[in-house]
Amino acid sequence: MMRTTICAMILVAAGTMPVQAQQQRMNPRAPVLRARVEEAFLRRARQEMALNDDQAQRLGRALEASGTRRADLDEADRVARQALMAQLRPGIAANADSVARLVDAITANRVAHAETFRSEMRELNEILSPVQRGQFLLLRDRMLNQVRTMLNNPEAAAGRPRVP
Repeated sequence: MMRTTICAMILVAAGTMPVQAQQQRMNPRAPVLRARVEEAFLRRARQEMALNDDQAQRLGRALEASGTRRADLDEADRVARQALMAQLRPGIAANADSVARLVDAITANRVAHAETFRSEMRELNEILSPVQRGQFLLLRDRMLNQVRTMLNNPEAAAGRPRVP
């Protein structure tokens, strides 16, 4: 169960972190694991932020919508990065125009991620109090930092010491 939760948290974070995790093939169980983590995150948010029923439902809908937008951006980013890696293979001349177009697409994707975050926070302004928005931001940051730690040290995340 702990391993499933860790995997699910990693998959959720992959949508909000640089593409290091996205370059790996997605687990076919990703949607189920993602849903589990999202539910657990909402339960935790509801408890820590003292959300009422209406706020919890509206927050869930808002996060689902922004999660869908991020998933679409992640897929476009994955495709662009794979194409860029194909262009930049050692020993093969890259097409400069293609590389420029792909770098521009990846850059635009990062900006779109930031705009999605800004839009999400604006939407949450209609649902949460300023204090709750601050709590939400810190809660999400804690979760993402925990996931980054797990990505960088999966053995420790699973309770096993990392062997150097």
